[in-house]
Amino acid sequence: MMLRTTLTSLAVISLAACGGSPPPAPEGGHGHGHGHGHGHGHGHGHGHEHGHGKGHGDHAKLSPPLKEFHAVLSPLWHADKGPPRNDKICAEAKTLEDKAAATGDDELAKATKAVGEACAKEGRPDLEKLFVVVHERFHVLAK
Repeated sequence: MMLRTTLTSLAVISLAACGGSPPPAPEGGHGHGHGHGHGHGHGHGHGHEHGHGKGHGDHAKLSPPLKEFHAVLSPLWHADKGPPRNDKICAEAKTLEDKAAATGDDELAKATKAVGEACAKEGRPDLEKLFVVVHERFHVLAK
């Protein structure tokens, strides 16, 4: 019993030392784990730990327009989900659209426009799902 307790304690210490919570479960029916290993250690349940760590492409190498887009996207993405975050997303929707247009990427521009349109609708239908599309498109461009 003592060995079992010691091993369990070591496992817990090991996980804590490695930042070791298990990867979040997939969200929204995407079917792939989303744990991109981005490295901030924020556990907001988004499944896309984002930032400047291992496994994520180096944001320092982004083009200037993508850096500017990321500067607006990142704090929104990392905010806790819920009405206050949605309010922030919608407050920045036009800025996201403008920054997306500056990248020259039509898909990112369409995705940010869809977020703005969702913000204008009663109840903001599909806002979270559309914001995920924006985030995922950013990551495609960031690679």
